Amino acid sequence: MNEPADFLAKLTSALTRAGIAHMLAGSFASSLHGSPRATQDIDLVIDPSFESLERLLIDLSSMNVYLDADVAREELRRRGQFNVIDESTGWKADLIFRKARPFSRSELERRETFTVLGVPVSVLDRPRHGDHQRVSVNVDSCTNKPGRERPLLPPAGRAARRDGRGVPRVRGD
Repeated sequence: MNEPADFLAKLTSALTRAGIAHMLAGSFASSLHGSPRATQDIDLVIDPSFESLERLLIDLSSMNVYLDADVAREELRRRGQFNVIDESTGWKADLIFRKARPFSRSELERRETFTVLGVPVSVLDRPRHGDHQRVSVNVDSCTNKPGRERPLLPPAGRAARRDGRGVPRVRGD
């Protein structure tokens, strides 16, 4: 028995039966594109309607998994995520709702089918030469918490250096 493969197959089959567009993301997907990372969970981006989410929740409730259906419904409204845990193996899946922005819609449109752990699954296609020319981004700051934005470039009078991981480090003069 291949625990992550069985869990991935169970999830993708349920998503397909519910009529929900989905694609693999996170560590499993990045490994396909040449950046392997160790992981103990499966990340899936999903794009359900309220009706198809209900079909998925009913289907999953008949399986040996833990999930909180109320959290799933609330996270759909917020475009957040919820967890599904395989009770027999402990494997966890993050089901991440597609964000309501054009780029996120285009990611789902550009998915391709790959075989991951022996399971056919949709994954965002590999960037091709010239793809960087199709996307224009104007970003002045970055954040992982609202209200705590930081500039991407060092303030005037400060020199930017890079630490051992290639991350910019700001030092005063």
